[in-house]
Amino acid sequence: VGGESTRPGADKVWEGDEIKRVVPVIERLAAAGVAVSIDTRKAAVMEAALAAGAHIINDISGLLHDPRSMEVVAKAGCPVVLMHSPSP
Repeated sequence: VGGESTRPGADKVWEGDEIKRVVPVIERLAAAGVAVSIDTRKAAVMEAALAAGAHIINDISGLLHDPRSMEVVAKAGCPVVLMHSPSP
């Protein structure tokens, strides 16, 4: 589940808006027993998604976009998919 497009030229989304977009979807999917992955580069979104029931973090920045990301995933102990996307 993702709340911000990371395609080249896409508008950036404030983390609060991203959270509002993804949390209701994650809550419904998790309540239905679906294993949920959150697709984000932002630590606050990771935290909100995990609290809502996400099980996996997928970060196209390889946890480099947000300095708190590594701390969030280490504390959560959840699986992490590390991707690489060149910085804009």
